[in-house]
Amino acid sequence: MLHEKITLEPVDTCPFFVVGKRYWQDHSAAQGNNSLALTLICLHSTSFHKETWEATIEDLFALQAQDTKKTVVIQDVWAIDCPNHGESALLNKELMKKHQGAC
Repeated sequence: MLHEKITLEPVDTCPFFVVGKRYWQDHSAAQGNNSLALTLICLHSTSFHKETWEATIEDLFALQAQDTKKTVVIQDVWAIDCPNHGESALLNKELMKKHQGAC
């Protein structure tokens, strides 16, 4: 399973950093522009972080690999931290004090 980290900079509508990870399989690139391929978005509950989803994402990709009919095709999966969780919280430590309740 491949992954890359993406960090979104603060903007007017949300003055905090938001960190996410994109996961995909090596064969996803070969799927090209399959209009039926899914992009999944995984969010988490209070006190967790985006990496909580990694075991589930690995299982989903493993199930997809076993599906010879390719009834469901997952292009990629995104796991996103809330501004006050995980890596986002580390980047927003001082911003949270300044902008309480902004998002």
